Amino acid sequence: MGWPEHLPKPNLFLIGGAKCGTTTLATYLASQREICWSVPKEPWFFCQRDMAERCAPLKTMEWYARCFSHWRGEEVLGEGSVSYYVSRYAIEEILYFNENARFILILRDPLDMFVSLH
Repeated sequence: MGWPEHLPKPNLFLIGGAKCGTTTLATYLASQREICWSVPKEPWFFCQRDMAERCAPLKTMEWYARCFSHWRGEEVLGEGSVSYYVSRYAIEEILYFNENARFILILRDPLDMFVSLH
């Protein structure tokens, strides 16, 4: 099954490193009535090619579309799978899926991040 014709394709992708604030930003974006945010926040759909063991079980396009089943006409459909930052293929696959995709990338000084991990 392909992408449902009635549903716009996701066009906003939040990616970044661990402990960079992506969850906080995703929560804010999801609260905006102009944005339909995926449920779950991190579907990890486009990283399956090189991170299958972390994305198991493998997800279908039908499953991914259901992440946006609460869509009510918003122009922006977004998701926040930070794993796309380390995936070798995710960005390429996202752009193949939707050439008009936009990205928000959040990075953090690795030394600051190290402290927050412990």
